[in-house]
Amino acid sequence: KKTLSMIVAGGYDTNKDTNATNDKNGKGIYAINVSTGKELWRLNASSPMGGSFSHSMPATVATLDSNSDGITDRLYVGDTGGNIWRVDIVPDSKNNNKVSKSTNPNEITVFKIAALGGKGVNDRRIFNKIDIVRTFYNGRKVDYLLVGTGTQPSPLERTVKNRFYAIMDFRTNTQLVTKQDLVNFPIKNSQLANMTSHLGKAKANDKVRETTFTNKNGIETARNVGGWYLSLNNAGEKAWHSSVTFSGKIGFLTYTPGLNTGGNQCSAGNIGEASLYAVDLRTG
Repeated sequence: KKTLSMIVAGGYDTNKDTNATNDKNGKGIYAINVSTGKELWRLNASSPMGGSFSHSMPATVATLDSNSDGITDRLYVGDTGGNIWRVDIVPDSKNNNKVSKSTNPNEITVFKIAALGGKGVNDRRIFNKIDIVRTFYNGRKVDYLLVGTGTQPSPLERTVKNRFYAIMDFRTNTQLVTKQDLVNFPIKNSQLANMTSHLGKAKANDKVRETTFTNKNGIETARNVGGWYLSLNNAGEKAWHSSVTFSGKIGFLTYTPGLNTGGNQCSAGNIGEASLYAVDLRTG
């Protein structure tokens, strides 16, 4: 049975205005029946199938129908800790795609697929919806997760070194996952290729780093996890909108604050600079 529903994240916690610490509010994902307004299910730290969420989630949730049956079965969303979360929703035993809020929590699994933030200059935060691109890489199916970082409630902030990321998710089938499956997650910055130096001078033989992982039993769990990132090198430069991908090319916008840090921050002399990037999906 199909139910028209709205899936939203918890929102922004103003704790992040002044701190990089864990948040109290905004840490969850909710499915709501559009016709009745009734909550269908929720994912938060206190729910049976919730994740270990520590940071608020102001970004729009990205949805995916991985098997083209007309029903959303996978979600991705970022948080203000620089993490990306993946949610898999599978049919119940009667194959009617009913998701229970508490009686059968195994119908949903959630895990942190990438951890891209940190402290100080690495305090990267995700406010944009993740751009999902389904394609092939060297003959294998892959879902690219594209997103840039930047603290949008503080547009004049100039310390954090933000980045634009392309995470390669080779687990293209929606499936329930176990702890054993996830020994190699989350993906971290050190597992990604830094393609910043190639901006404006990409070569035909540029390749993204690929790494093969195995779990303790020798079973391949995350074949060729990898991806790339671009550093946003202007002081205070932030990704300002979700990217758009067409014909293998990614377009995304950034904002860099003006140099005038004193006086009237809204004056015409402090408007900052907007930039449009167009980069290759495979190589950055």
